[in-house]
Amino acid sequence: MPEQKKSPQLKEKVGLKNLNKKRGKGRPTTYTPELGKYICDVVASHPYGSQKLHELYDDYPHQVCIDRWRNEHDDFCLAYAKAKILQANLLAEDILNVAHNAASDCSYNAKGERVTHPDVVARSRLIVDTHKWIAAKLVPKIYGRDAELQDKIVENAGLREELERLRTELDEKHKRDY
Repeated sequence: MPEQKKSPQLKEKVGLKNLNKKRGKGRPTTYTPELGKYICDVVASHPYGSQKLHELYDDYPHQVCIDRWRNEHDDFCLAYAKAKILQANLLAEDILNVAHNAASDCSYNAKGERVTHPDVVARSRLIVDTHKWIAAKLVPKIYGRDAELQDKIVENAGLREELERLRTELDEKHKRDY
């Protein structure tokens, strides 16, 4: 994926173009609903982690602040979770782009022979595997492994049976004769 330059456009779209003027220089440390929307818009529109977003946006808050705000503000926590789901969808789209972009995988040498570049192929594989892993962690029901889901289904069935057995025992223990 090509490198992106710092983008003030997203700030302007969400009405935060004067964010630094209101509070001075540096990263924000006080939560506002507008800032929460801005953070969610940034997360939902980039397949990057927090560190890369810090590089792209001078006014993007530190992850510690974001985590604290998620704990303190339920509306922000929900909006951030939705943004992370959208980010997982971006990662899945990026996987398709990387998988279908074979332009730099091979080239032709001076003799006209096709030469595969294993380092480029390995890097593409690393990108795809990393994106798959992150998407599976962010949205396991959609991008998770079937084996993990099957294990949970079997575990849930066992717990359900155990619960029924305990319920029956309690009913027998507390049964009254009228």
